[in-house]
Amino acid sequence: MRGRLLKGAAGLLLPVVVALSAIGWLQYQSAKNEVHDEAQRLARERAQQLEYRIDATGRLLAGLLASPSLFQGSAQACGNVLAQLRGNDGGAYRNLAVLDRRGRVQCAAEAVPNAAALRALAGFERALVSGRTQVGGYTSGLSSAGASLAVFVPANADSSLRGLVGHAALDLQWLGERLFHANMPAGAIISVVDHAGNVVLRYPDKEGWIGRSINGTPLAMLTELRGAALLEGEGLDGVQRIHAVVPLVHDRETSGWLRVSIPKRAAYMPLVHQALSTSAGLLLLIVMVAAAWVGLERHVVTPLRDLGVVAHQVAAGERGLRATP
Repeated sequence: MRGRLLKGAAGLLLPVVVALSAIGWLQYQSAKNEVHDEAQRLARERAQQLEYRIDATGRLLAGLLASPSLFQGSAQACGNVLAQLRGNDGGAYRNLAVLDRRGRVQCAAEAVPNAAALRALAGFERALVSGRTQVGGYTSGLSSAGASLAVFVPANADSSLRGLVGHAALDLQWLGERLFHANMPAGAIISVVDHAGNVVLRYPDKEGWIGRSINGTPLAMLTELRGAALLEGEGLDGVQRIHAVVPLVHDRETSGWLRVSIPKRAAYMPLVHQALSTSAGLLLLIVMVAAAWVGLERHVVTPLRDLGVVAHQVAAGERGLRATP
């Protein structure tokens, strides 16, 4: 009887344990997919915001270069107009300038200390060749203190200002704060890498990676991606992270990659709690079944076994026997 009861209990418990384990595993995978989907959503949203800001900058510069009155006064008057525009945009730009095709500064919101370095940025030449807005890359020391992202826009070929190129230096600190400002998980980092593997935007940037190359790091393969991707691995700060990567496409060309990195420990902690809760439920079930089995053994199986022994002895002719309840 004990064997049959034990077999029955095991037959009842095993399917329940298997079912609960399967449910727990499915819940874990579903929650993990939700974490990944959220990371990718954040990356897509931030990429759209960045592209919108670059497009808005392009429209601003194109509008300036389409205005014949921009140079009707003097370079000083032109610079005053650019300075006023910069002041009206809430700190988005470290500088606004107009250059000729040789890269010489015609006017600027503030003095450009190193026009040669500005002219050497790849975006300047690409803007002249393509006739379209180009993202030039990371700049530092080309305007007031701080890093910026260079945007170049050439004047229309049929414009009276043809041959000139508008330049805007997007403030990376300002840009990072706007991209990061809401709905970001604890410990998350937003970064942008250009086509050469240089970090042009990172917020927060406690380790000072802006302006440095990711070549030679575990994240160097980002520049080989051709589409959105989700990766897991060590970040530039040495922390294990989930990396949601989105290519930044401008004028049908990939100009860089935006990455939202979330610490794995923080992202998966709710999943760990869920797994522990499921495990605790299974353990409680096993304890309850074990307790029921002990009670059944003590109060039912053992008395029945003793009664069976007495009955067998009575049937054999023994007298004076008694089964103790």
